[in-house]
Amino acid sequence: MKAAVLVLLQGALVPIDADAFVEFASIPAPVGREARLLEAIRARLPDWAEARVDAAGNLHVEVGPGERPGELVLAPLGDPALRVASIDPGGYLRVKHAERRGAFLRLAWVEGRPVTVVGEKAEIEGVALVNSIHLRGRRPETVGEDRIWIDVGAASADDARERGIREGDRIAPDPRVSRLAGDACAGWFVGRRACAFGLLEALRGLDPSRLAQRRALVWTVEGGERAIDHRRFTRMATVDAAASSDPVVRAPAQSEHAAGQITLRALRLGGPTETVALADLAVLAGVVREFLETGEW
Repeated sequence: MKAAVLVLLQGALVPIDADAFVEFASIPAPVGREARLLEAIRARLPDWAEARVDAAGNLHVEVGPGERPGELVLAPLGDPALRVASIDPGGYLRVKHAERRGAFLRLAWVEGRPVTVVGEKAEIEGVALVNSIHLRGRRPETVGEDRIWIDVGAASADDARERGIREGDRIAPDPRVSRLAGDACAGWFVGRRACAFGLLEALRGLDPSRLAQRRALVWTVEGGERAIDHRRFTRMATVDAAASSDPVVRAPAQSEHAAGQITLRALRLGGPTETVALADLAVLAGVVREFLETGEW
């Protein structure tokens, strides 16, 4: 996002069901394996919403009268992750980075942590081993891909494959989200999933009879935005998370075509762990709902 004056937003709140959010945000959504989270979004859509999935895997919903939407609201999905590069004879998984634009998973964050191997058909729990200074000498100054072993309890490479693991499967950090005191929730990279939930709750809070124009909402998978024909829309807004000192902020439009960006604060506690206040999420959902209803930014 280009440098811009950030303006605190005020507006009607959309109530947030804390239990539903924690359940939703605890679904692993590593880059390239966002399908399960998209299924959860689709299952929570109101009956009147028209939904479809495009060839890239993006979930589209159009609301309001007319045939062609004027405004587009995007919520990107996909957390930084690793991928299974190979399976060694002992059943341990060796890793490479799974690319995601604008984010990077530091390997030192993964050591000793629970992980979830997300394949096309199965999710398997595992843990990343710690580089022991007792068995292998001095700890490396830099933890590279060659220093990461993922243990899923398999006795051999064949055993790992029988459990459904394949090269290319994604390895997501522990996706569980915790409720903290007050209204805060914490988890690895939880901010982006909070924004996806906020857009969903804004849609659920809409009164379709109040919509004067047709609008489009899209939850995008990694790389999926390239499949969207932006020329179909007069304006576009993106809902995403970033470290910020303000709860919910708006960046003014950067071009005539764009409406701007709504940013939800995801306070970084250390490493990849983020906290999100449900009150901030309620504001974000309210702002998005107002934009969908009125088109005003």
